[in-house]
Amino acid sequence: MELMEVLEHKSYEEQLKEMRVFNLQKRRFRGDLITFYNRLKEGCSQMMKDVKARTSIDPILKTSGNEDQ
Repeated sequence: MELMEVLEHKSYEEQLKEMRVFNLQKRRFRGDLITFYNRLKEGCSQMMKDVKARTSIDPILKTSGNEDQ
């Protein structure tokens, strides 16, 4: 018997459970979380590159503290 025939008379929730799939809202939320994480990771990576670039160019930024204090 084909899967579609088996699921044909079941509710949407029962079909998802049978196929072991989350509902659309949860799948979209998961996708949003993955996108957010990847953008956050890229932003942190870019920020570290910028900091390394600045410290290699400007030796003043390499100092550990502020001499004015």
